[in-house]
Amino acid sequence: CLEGMAAGPSLEARTGIRGEMIELNSNVWDVQAYYIAQAAVQATLMYRPQVIVFGGGVMGQEHMLNRVREKFHSLLNDYMPFYFTTDVNSSAYGETLVRKGITSLVYYTIGTGIGAGAIQHGEFVGGCGHTEAGHTYVATHPHDVATEFTGVCPFHRGCLEGMAAGPSLEARTGI
Repeated sequence: CLEGMAAGPSLEARTGIRGEMIELNSNVWDVQAYYIAQAAVQATLMYRPQVIVFGGGVMGQEHMLNRVREKFHSLLNDYMPFYFTTDVNSSAYGETLVRKGITSLVYYTIGTGIGAGAIQHGEFVGGCGHTEAGHTYVATHPHDVATEFTGVCPFHRGCLEGMAAGPSLEARTGI
């Protein structure tokens, strides 16, 4: 099934490495994109949507949307034009629809990670991806300075996601 072949745990099962630690040039990303593109093809053929939105950790990888788009077009032999975007970009766009007169905004989602979708003058910022706003550096809170807490991001210390997303609460409290 799609979940067994394309969800985050399948990356680790294939490589023995957690998804966020896999190199961008690894061919495992093309394998993931192939399965995810099949889901998009199925949705397209069954429902004829104007947009398909992908979310979750695997699709949070900036490079995945382009890979999935390429596989999608290949599987459909470039049969139909399509627009892919991230869940946070879609949420940002939705906010511009319900907030009449607002054409520029940033929408944050905060959970196990932090993402942001940005709309400027009615257009997505970052094209089909998003800006990785969770990995921007932030000023450290005095409590974190005193306890020498530098965050939980596996890539760098002191970024917004590592300091404020859900896993940082677990690291601070142990629960």
